[in-house]
Amino acid sequence: RKRRGGGPTPPLEVMEELKTLQIFLSNPDPRKVKGFILLSLREELQRVSGHEKAVLDLVQLALASLDPACAFHQSLTPEERFRLLRVIPHGLALADGDAEDPKSFSVFRSSRLPQPGLQKLLRRHPVLPLYADMVLSTEFVLQKAPHFDKQAMGAAWLNDASGDARAAAIHNICSGWDSARDASTQITAQLALLLNKLHGEDRNVERVLSDDNAQLAQEVFALVCLGFQRLSEWTASIQLALAWKYAHPASLDPSGEPLQGDGAEYARALRWNLSCREKSVLVDVVSMVKALETLLLRAEALLAPFIRLHVHLRIQQLVQRDLTPLLHRLDKRNKPILPSLLKLRSLAADWLNGVEPRKDYREYSRKQQGQAAVHPARVVGAADTQLFILRMQVCSLCDSSSELRKKSSVFVKADLERSDVQIFEQFYRDSFFFPYALAYKSTLRSVAYLGDLWYREFYLEMTKCIQFPIEMSLPWILTEHLVSSPSRVSNSPMLENLLFVLDIYNDAAQSALYVKNQQYLYDEIEAELNLVIDQLYFLLADEMYCHFKNLAASTLLEPACRNKLEALWRPADSPPQPLWVEASRIESLLAQRHVHLLGRSVNLALILAQHVADKLRRDVEFAVSRFESGDARGVIDLAALLAILRETHRRLA
Repeated sequence: RKRRGGGPTPPLEVMEELKTLQIFLSNPDPRKVKGFILLSLREELQRVSGHEKAVLDLVQLALASLDPACAFHQSLTPEERFRLLRVIPHGLALADGDAEDPKSFSVFRSSRLPQPGLQKLLRRHPVLPLYADMVLSTEFVLQKAPHFDKQAMGAAWLNDASGDARAAAIHNICSGWDSARDASTQITAQLALLLNKLHGEDRNVERVLSDDNAQLAQEVFALVCLGFQRLSEWTASIQLALAWKYAHPASLDPSGEPLQGDGAEYARALRWNLSCREKSVLVDVVSMVKALETLLLRAEALLAPFIRLHVHLRIQQLVQRDLTPLLHRLDKRNKPILPSLLKLRSLAADWLNGVEPRKDYREYSRKQQGQAAVHPARVVGAADTQLFILRMQVCSLCDSSSELRKKSSVFVKADLERSDVQIFEQFYRDSFFFPYALAYKSTLRSVAYLGDLWYREFYLEMTKCIQFPIEMSLPWILTEHLVSSPSRVSNSPMLENLLFVLDIYNDAAQSALYVKNQQYLYDEIEAELNLVIDQLYFLLADEMYCHFKNLAASTLLEPACRNKLEALWRPADSPPQPLWVEASRIESLLAQRHVHLLGRSVNLALILAQHVADKLRRDVEFAVSRFESGDARGVIDLAALLAILRETHRRLA
């Protein structure tokens, strides 16, 4: 791809990359002009006997991983969820046979898939986020399947938001706003109570390892996992809403004129495609994500020891207590799988005094059932390899085709009892969050990442533009909505969310440097942020100065004159309109002295104070010059203006 930082003439290595890419994607077959890789892979799979079963197993695994009620639920971050959703239509296209062969396999008539549930899922997700500002249409992928007939099957497999209320609710960010706000308030209160409780405890290691902290560690782990899930849901809702906007751009601007010119496609997708309510809801959801992320990030040092303690306790209770009855039955029945499970126990067990008991499972009796295992308590989590092997072994035990769940005869019970299956399934479900909780900071960054709201690389390539103006940037669109709304939005609580919106630039810059490794992207982000900050200083300083100046004038107005003006100002047949200045929430921004943007700390209050001081000085100069250019009667106006400015200065100070 052409590097925008390389100037009008791309470097030689860039031209070589483009030439290699064109050779790779060029194909004489007109059927493969689009979807070359997918269609070529499907042709290669057709040569493999029984490939349909393997591909359908992947589709079934994706369906199970998306079901929260299933024990094999395997998605937490938004990218994981969308990846699973993208796997399903691609899997159907790969498994489908040749339509010209009447004996070929048709995935749309296969009994191995839950057809009604699959159709419902695809109807609810007609558009999926792909990467940054790129989206994927499920209809586009399904049309690659030879047996898919849009006219005959479109009503069952495809739909849009106008025909499916559930699809409209999923892609409309306003539909779940109230429930998201309630969830945000609830989890913020729970986290605040827990942090207050932990701050009152002794934070040394001996205190964390005490016996009465096992229940507290479980509460911490559950609340952190709930916070990750809430952040993932809110971030996914933002991405789904924007994906719908990208796939359904507006045709006209607010004045009713058709959109034309450079960058018109991107303006149709975002700038003129978001209503005022959608912008307000989008700002609020972004603020909820960033507020909870900040709260969890600041509490990492306090919560991380309890998380590691809980992971260690759960693993030891499994391998030293829950696994013992099964080992006892396998030893009595001389099952060949016993050595494998003993090796698994040795892999994850942390024995008391470092000595592994050799006969504990042989001496087990049902009287010991339910007793807690005695093991050292440690503030340490398991390694990724240990967790993976342990979870895969537990998964194989719980599987319905496992030999331990089968009866060798009618009169003999299965080696794995129902209670054991429930315990292992519960551990497998809970242990899914162990790697995410142990990788606390990276997980938090993944579930709260909003840097894609800035990226527009796909539209830049499509429109052949070097860069779009700042008016088309989504972070600036949201920022401008907060500070330049004609309804005096400074009186709204949403002005306090301004700094959360600016945090989008931090996410985008972090991704540009450490994920994409592209310096020119960071330079563009930094340049746009500098423009945004300059505009903010001008708009906020003007808003703040006008507010305090009006407040000072309203305070100095005589009561008799105020009553007379209120009576003259009121419309006919209406009560008097009070001349008072509404309270402003701009004071909350004045308290921000350390705003971190792209690695630098910005003193917002100091810079705003400098701009306001300039405005105050210009007003004083204007009052004096006006008095000097008039006669002596202007002294009354001069005194009134200076009194207002003096009161304004006092309130600003």
